[in-house]
Amino acid sequence: MSSGRKLTDVLVESALIVFGILLGLYFQSLADKREVEAKKEIALSRVIKEISHNKDVVAEAVQNHELIIRRLSHSDSIQAYLSKKPFDIRRVLGAQPIYKVYPRATSWNAANASGIVAEFDFTHLELLTDNYSLQQNVIDQVSAVADIILNSSTQDPQATMNGLLMNMQELAGREKLLVMNYEQILRLITTDTKNN
Repeated sequence: MSSGRKLTDVLVESALIVFGILLGLYFQSLADKREVEAKKEIALSRVIKEISHNKDVVAEAVQNHELIIRRLSHSDSIQAYLSKKPFDIRRVLGAQPIYKVYPRATSWNAANASGIVAEFDFTHLELLTDNYSLQQNVIDQVSAVADIILNSSTQDPQATMNGLLMNMQELAGREKLLVMNYEQILRLITTDTKNN
């Protein structure tokens, strides 16, 4: 065999090896993209379920909190609560906790920790980030209300009732905004998912 033939055979074999490697990389890339897409879909579906659950939790809480606000807004009922000794602001709550179950962020936090949120549509990512920020604002306001309730025995009853009314109104306002935000996200992401 001539040296030209050997060189040609080596070049052909090298080209086949390079082609095989590139083909393998291409198929690996496709498999990786499918795997990332599957993880993204799972994460997004879990976040959507979490948001749907949270919407129900917060919507129920809004109804209870509006009832408390109505009680606190009527001077007759305020006087009835103030006249009972010892003063216990928890009577206004009707033996209900502020939240039976708090809105969750488990799926959202897991998606962030795994880094899969980087694969989410940017518009969805903005909405979801804003949503969980609003949700945290609601939880922070619940803490403010809880502080008023827990410190009520050492405070002036009338001032405590006024502070509770103001903070419950703020809480209900934040909750209503959050419920509207949940609904917007559910509509948008569900529509976008069906269209893709």
